[in-house]
Amino acid sequence: MKSDILQLRLSPPQKEAIRQAANASHISMSEWILKKLFPPSSDAFWRLVRELEKHENTDKQSLALASLNDFLNGLASIDFPVAVQNIPPNHIGVYVANYLAAMLETAAHRLGVPPPSWVREIRALSTPVFGTQLESLRLYLLTNSPLAFRRRNIFIDATIGDRV
Repeated sequence: MKSDILQLRLSPPQKEAIRQAANASHISMSEWILKKLFPPSSDAFWRLVRELEKHENTDKQSLALASLNDFLNGLASIDFPVAVQNIPPNHIGVYVANYLAAMLETAAHRLGVPPPSWVREIRALSTPVFGTQLESLRLYLLTNSPLAFRRRNIFIDATIGDRV
């Protein structure tokens, strides 16, 4: 179908540059362009966000968050901005959106790079959420939660790079 096709107008030097780069990578021109537009790290991030979305408010949510944690912990500073540059779906719940934003802000800080600009659009939770029901631990969580999580009114003990 015509709607499934995207045509680009390129100058002859642009087309030749793409052809040479694709040949050097041993892939087609279309594959080369798609890898530039949708890098593997970005695809992996989106798969994990969709998994998180799918398991929101279920017992598998913590596993999805752990997988996302592992992914973010494995990114290098050069890969991070490309992997997380796009805005996640707007049908993710407010809590999960804040948790995701806090994870990205924490990872960006750890890597010494700015977080993606879209995280600023996610408003912090109006009510605090604690990672435990135990009242005796709440003071500890209030003072020891990672800064990005505290700013978003989420109080937990472990974050990017940590395991509980």
